[in-house]
Amino acid sequence: MKKLFYVLFYSMLISVSIFEKSFGQCDPPISSFYLSNSQYGQPMTEFCLGEDIYLIGGGSQFETSFQIAIQEREDADGPFAPFVWGTINGYNMNSIAWNNGQVFSINLSQFLLATQPNYKLSHSRNYKVRLAVSNACDPYEESFQAFDLVCIKNSTPCNSLNGAFALFIVGNGFVNNLFPSGHNKYGNLEIHQTWIIYEYNQINNYYTFLDSSNHADDFLFPVQVGKCYLVIRVLESACGKVCYGQQECFQNPGGGAAAPCSFCGPLPNCVLPTCAPPTFLTCGLNQGGNKILTWNAMQGATSYQIQIRTNDGDCCPTLTNANTYTINVSTNNWTITNFFLNKCFSWKVRAIYPTCTSSFSTKACYNSFTTCNPRLGSIDESTSGILSIYPNPVSENFLNIAVLSGDENAKNEVQITSIDGRLLQSLTVAGNTEEKIDVSSFAKGIYLIQVLENNIVIETSKFIRN
Repeated sequence: MKKLFYVLFYSMLISVSIFEKSFGQCDPPISSFYLSNSQYGQPMTEFCLGEDIYLIGGGSQFETSFQIAIQEREDADGPFAPFVWGTINGYNMNSIAWNNGQVFSINLSQFLLATQPNYKLSHSRNYKVRLAVSNACDPYEESFQAFDLVCIKNSTPCNSLNGAFALFIVGNGFVNNLFPSGHNKYGNLEIHQTWIIYEYNQINNYYTFLDSSNHADDFLFPVQVGKCYLVIRVLESACGKVCYGQQECFQNPGGGAAAPCSFCGPLPNCVLPTCAPPTFLTCGLNQGGNKILTWNAMQGATSYQIQIRTNDGDCCPTLTNANTYTINVSTNNWTITNFFLNKCFSWKVRAIYPTCTSSFSTKACYNSFTTCNPRLGSIDESTSGILSIYPNPVSENFLNIAVLSGDENAKNEVQITSIDGRLLQSLTVAGNTEEKIDVSSFAKGIYLIQVLENNIVIETSKFIRN
C-alpha cells in the first residue's frame, strides 16, 4: 500500500507541474532590473569610485536561481572584455525578498567581493552588468544594464571613500593587540590601503612611528600596558586620498581621562604627524680631519638618534661579537670615537621632532677602510665614487646617470628622493651603462640619488634642478 501511495503522490505532482505549464500558472522568469546607489534609489548610469552599486528589479513566480556577471571596457567605443561571473545558484530567494513579483535589491559591490574577490573595479571604465534568472518553467532569462565608474560626477569631484573605523584592544591580558573594526572594506576596488601606527607620548605630546601595513583590510598589532597608540588609515585611489585616525590607550596611565587626540577622525588633506626620517647618510671629514658620520638636517627636528651595530652581517665579513649601540646627538653629524674608529659596523639614524619621532633611515655601512670625502656636501661634484651624474645642476629635462662597475652585467638599484626623503623614482641601471632620466616634472631644488645593493645604500650623491 505504501509503494502504491508514493507512486500516486508523485504522479499527482507531475500532473500538477504539467497543468501549471499548460495553463500559464508558471510564468517565465522576469530578469528586468536597474542600478542605483541605494537600496530603493532611482535608476543611475554613473557612479563614483567607492559608491555602493545596487542591482534592483522585479521578481516573478518560483525563481530557483540567479546569476550575475560583469564585463568592462576602457572607453565607450572600445571592445568589452569577457564576462566575469559571480554566481550563487539555488539561493533562497525569500531571504532577499525576491519572489512572486516583489521588489528585490542586491548590493552588487558586496556580491562581487563575495563571489569574485580578485576582480577589481577601476575608475574611468565602462561596465555592463548581466542578470540571468530561472524558475521551474524556463531556463535563464537575461537582461543587461551599463554604468560608468568616475572620479567626477555632475561636475563635482567624488568623495565616496569612507576611511572611518573603530579601534579596539583585544587579548587575554597576557597577549594584547590593536584591532580595527566597523570599517568599509574596498577589496573589489583599485585602491591602495595603508595602516600607519604610532605610539603617543602623553607627557611630551609627541608621536613615534612604529609600523605600517599595506593593503590588508585588518591587522593585529601588539601593545604594551600604559601606552597609547594612534592608528591612521590611508585610502589612495586615482580619484584622490582619504585619511582617518583613531587613538586608543591600553589601561590609560593613572586611570584618568583618555589622552587628547590631534589626529582622530577625518584628516583634511591627509595631514599626518611629520616624521620624515633622515636621508643622505655618508662619511665625511670635519675641519680637524676626523672622520664623522653625517646626514641631511631635517627641518623641525630637535635631535637625532644613531643606532650602530658592530659586525653586522649586511656590512661586515665576520658575524662574531655583534653588538648594538644607541647614540643621541643634537646635530646632523657625529664624530666617530676611537672605540668605533677601527671597527666594521652598520648605522642608521632617526629624527626626533617636537610632536613625533621618525622611523630609522636606510642602513649604511662603515669599516676602518672607508674613505671619507673631505669635501662632503659639495653639490658641484659630478662624480662621487661609483656614481656619475651630469649635467649638475640640470636645467634641461634630462639627467644622465651611470654606475661605474667592474661587472658590466651587474644590475644596480638607483633611487631618486627629495631632500626630505620622499621616494620619487626607482630604476635599475646596468653596470657602466648610461641612463637618461626625465626630470622635467621635478620642481626646482636639491635632490638625492642613491645606489643600493641588497637594500643597503652603498653610494649617495646630490643634484640641483634649476
